[in-house]
Amino acid sequence: LTLQRFRHPVLIIHGMEDKITTCEDSVKFYNKIAGKILEFAMKTHSLLKSTDKTLRIFKNGFHELHHDVEKEKLKSLISDWMKKKLAALVSKTSVNNIANYEN
Repeated sequence: LTLQRFRHPVLIIHGMEDKITTCEDSVKFYNKIAGKILEFAMKTHSLLKSTDKTLRIFKNGFHELHHDVEKEKLKSLISDWMKKKLAALVSKTSVNNIANYEN
């Protein structure tokens, strides 16, 4: 799967004080992820950037954010993001199930 075809929700989290990997690489990765290809984009062979991607940078964070001083903030961020994505999935699934039931 190439980044240009990646179309799933993604949460990228990085600490600016990370000494193992650079924050800039996470930003580049975020910018390269492409999302859903719309019909008109397919005709022009161009990709539209995903709107379902999130990048969060922890200013004072290091490499292992889950062991860092802001680990509770990180846990809340991940939890809130997951709840939002799951709620959207459940809502979409419920609508699809209703539509399938009516047919």
